[in-house]
Amino acid sequence: MPPRILLINPWIHDVAAYDLWIKPVGLLVVGEQLKRLGIETSLVDCLNHAQPAMHQTGEPHSPVRKPDGRGHFHKTKLACPEILKPFNMPFRRYGISPAALKAAIAKRPRPDAVFVGSMMTYWYTGIIETIQHVREYLPGVPIYLGGIYATLCPEHARTHSTADRVFTVCFTAEMLTDMGFATKQSSADDTTGFIMPDCSLLEKTDSIPLLTSRGCPNKCPYCASRQLYAGFKQCDPQDIVRIVYDQHTRKGISDFALYDDALLINTKKHFIPLARGLADLKLPIRFHIPNGLHVRHINNETAGLLKAAGCATLRLGFESADESLQTDTGGKVNNDDFLRATNALQKVGFTRDQVGVYILAGLPGQTAKQVARSIEFVHQSGFRPFISEYSPIPGTAMWDAALQASPFPIIDEPLFHNNSLLPCQWEGCTMEDLHLLKRYARNPSAVYPR
Repeated sequence: MPPRILLINPWIHDVAAYDLWIKPVGLLVVGEQLKRLGIETSLVDCLNHAQPAMHQTGEPHSPVRKPDGRGHFHKTKLACPEILKPFNMPFRRYGISPAALKAAIAKRPRPDAVFVGSMMTYWYTGIIETIQHVREYLPGVPIYLGGIYATLCPEHARTHSTADRVFTVCFTAEMLTDMGFATKQSSADDTTGFIMPDCSLLEKTDSIPLLTSRGCPNKCPYCASRQLYAGFKQCDPQDIVRIVYDQHTRKGISDFALYDDALLINTKKHFIPLARGLADLKLPIRFHIPNGLHVRHINNETAGLLKAAGCATLRLGFESADESLQTDTGGKVNNDDFLRATNALQKVGFTRDQVGVYILAGLPGQTAKQVARSIEFVHQSGFRPFISEYSPIPGTAMWDAALQASPFPIIDEPLFHNNSLLPCQWEGCTMEDLHLLKRYARNPSAVYPR
């Protein structure tokens, strides 16, 4: 009998959360690796708004969703952690109910181990609650924790998560051997080559995650991509084309979210054949790119291919129109690059409703007026600015500056990494400033006080 491993995507605990095609991509990749090693694998996604167990336990109907796969999570009000009470913000559990989690676990064979994933560092209390319930429902089954929080805050995770073991590196076959599980013989490529997410593990779903690359060659000082994935790998573009065709023709999926950190890198060898292959399918499908595209790689050709491939939602990584800040944050974009990219996108028919531009706010020492000027610059381009509040991430090049700038103990308490709290707020950029900036980003006719 092969070993059984249950994968669990935990709850989110936060002051706010919205589902922008969120799927547990890391766990789905691990699931594919486990399957190749002969391990019997299943998944419970605590964030799945359509989790069948919610209806089996008499829970409320699914929250309102958009046709393209975005929407609200189920949510439950929780007692606010003491240290967050001064912010006077609601604190909630986002995801299925504990009863639904219990029912979902009960309908699966008892596993030999549970792998729990993790995302944002400041969502760790949701991980703790998830593990507590899993221990109650599966007494004696070892629980292993991996993922983003586990990698970026390993000592905190070992101290607070209550997992039996915390993994801080990408999954390998050797880990299973170390845990005492026997696996079938396999080549190194079975678990170390480019691994696609195993989307067959998803229960009822309205969108499918795609990953065409892993890692990022850029060195942005605020980003943890290079800590989470060593190096940069890209898949065979035709593998993605085959997956999209299969998911649409067999399961009727029409919405796909591309989670790459660097989709347009190696444009001629990777993105162009990918987009042409997707366009050639001539299927009624939509692609959504929630991670910021590198605007330096968007020209008339790539813009046309994004349109032809069926991209319905694009986000551009611009960060700031301030030239000194562009240099300080990695130099991956300048204003001319941005205007050239937006002009190309407009020429092929992309609209303000389809294209959003990320503007960073709350960086150490950044002023609200710098952010306002960037918002104005984006409004003038014809596309919509989106405020992306800075979250301090341990181990990044900007972490030391954040430690100096933040009025909160971010080194000891990951809850203060939460971008909703504006962790590096100061007199030059306050919470009141942030509210005004968000209003200005939503409404180009609003007046930002200068």
